[in-house]
Order: sequence, then structure tokens, then C-alpha cells
Amino acid sequence: MYIVGLTGGIASGKSHAAKYLVEKGAQTLNCDSLGHESYTKGSASYAKIVSTFGIDVLDNNDEINRRVLGPIVFSDPNQMDKLTAITWPAIRELINLKIKTLETDLSNKLLILEAAVLIEAKWVDIADEILVIHTPVNSAIDRIKSRDNLDAAQAQERINAQLSNEERINFADYTIENSGKISDFELSLDTYWDKLQKKLV
Repeated sequence: MYIVGLTGGIASGKSHAAKYLVEKGAQTLNCDSLGHESYTKGSASYAKIVSTFGIDVLDNNDEINRRVLGPIVFSDPNQMDKLTAITWPAIRELINLKIKTLETDLSNKLLILEAAVLIEAKWVDIADEILVIHTPVNSAIDRIKSRDNLDAAQAQERINAQLSNEERINFADYTIENSGKISDFELSLDTYWDKLQKKLV
């Protein structure tokens, strides 16, 4: 099975890219979804997160409230480091388990591993190649404001908490810019898909 590590900054369009490539025939594994699994009550990460950040991050059902935890970690790099030290190893284990399961089906020739923190979490070695989706910062801010109902300062805070486009691109085997029409973006994805198919023959 050939694994493409798909990454990009917040609001870059990486989720649309993953969905589009799945529609063309790829399998996908969304690491953000696995991250949610690592937060659930009863998981090993859950107890560590509550111990580190306190019971104030819990909702009425004693589940971790990401809307409460988010501002704590995005505004303080030290707090973010504490959180990722707990969650990234747990997510890596889930990734490995999911990939082993997918590999048992020989029809799964191509896997898109969608991970916003693929590079930061040092998961690059899982993939056979890295695809980076990037968009100008101003475009990302506009999308975050609209999508997440945040102001410009909050949007910038989330962007600052991640690697820059330039830092990601340094790790890329292939890059696609998503700054114009969605049809242009999908045309670039079509071109990339054709290149992938030649590698799978």
C-alpha cells in the first residue's frame, strides 16, 4: 500500500483535497478524527489531560471540552507542548493500528493520511511521499473567521501555533496552492492524481 502524507495549515483546503482524492478512489485516514478518539473518556490520554489541565476542561458529561481546552493551549506554547506530549504518541499508535488493518485488504493500494501536524509530530516516516496543500495567510484568516466564527486575532493565533507554509514546503515531495477558484484547485488535484497512478502501476 502506497501512503501519501497529506498536510497543510489550518484552512488550507487539505480536507477538501482528501475528500476529492477519496472520490477518485483512494482510501483515507483522518488523523484529526483519531485525535478525537484519543480525547475520549476512558482513553489513556484522557486521564493525563485532566490531570495536566484540571477538571475545568470537562463538559457536563465529563468529556474533554475542546472549546475550553483550545484557547488555553493556542495562547501558550508551553501548554500546547504539554498537550501534544500526551496526544501525539497516542495518535501515532492509533495510526499504526489503522494502517495494519487497512493493509490486510490487498485492494487498498493507495492511502491518503490526512494530518495537520504530520511534520510537527514527526509522523513523516509513515508516508511514502508528502503532499503539502498551502494557501496565503490572508486567505486562511478569512476562511477561519467565516468557518469557526473567530475574529482576526484569534485566527492569526491559530496560524501562529503551526508551522509556516515555507517550513511545510521544505518537507514536501509535491505541493499544491489553494488560493483561487475551487475548480482550479481540483484541476491541480486531478494532475496530482494522474501522477500517483503512474507510481501505482
